[in-house]
This record gives sequence, C-alpha cells and structure tokens, in this order.
Amino acid sequence: DPRAGDVNARTNAARLEQGAPPQANLTWANVGLSQFHLIYGDALDEALGQPSAQRLRGEIVLSWPEDKIAGLRKRVEKWGATVTGDARRIAFAGPHGNRFVVEAGAAPRPA
Repeated sequence: DPRAGDVNARTNAARLEQGAPPQANLTWANVGLSQFHLIYGDALDEALGQPSAQRLRGEIVLSWPEDKIAGLRKRVEKWGATVTGDARRIAFAGPHGNRFVVEAGAAPRPA
C-alpha cells in the first residue's frame, strides 16, 4: 500500500514523543469489513519474547452465537488446542501464539 510510508512516519513521530521505539514495518489483516493494523520490528516483540510476525499483542475477542460455541469448541479441540471456559465463553491459543476469546453474542442479523 503506498500509504504505508506516511503511516509509519506519523506513527513513529508519535512513538518518539512517548519514548517508545520506532516501528520498522506495518502490515494489516482484513476480517470482513474490519481491518487490523499490525506493527512489527519495533523491538517490543523481542522484549516481550514474541515472534516478530503473525502474533497480536493481547487477546482477540470474538462474538459468537451462543448455540454455536459448543460446536466451535469441539472443532478447536480436534485441531489440538487446549480450550478453557464454559458454554458462554471459551479461550484458546492459535498456532502462532495468538490468544483468542470467544464470547456468546447476539445471533447474526439476516442479510
């Protein structure tokens, strides 16, 4: 994306004011109509003992229909992840160490 250089420059200026190390790279991931902006190569990955790509800091929280959580849990366990939680909320780690939390939410709206 040709905007990445400008975004990096503005972000690094703000990080410098906060005393944070500059970021080296910026990438993003699209999920439906939403977009996650992911920085990497800013020395925080190493300080936190994390891989430099494919992992978000913190938790990824998703809303899921309550009547579908049990089925999701079975599929994730079959994949090999350790799943904790109950019928309304489960948590597990993905293959790159991302921490997912899936909570019961409202049923999706019809299209």
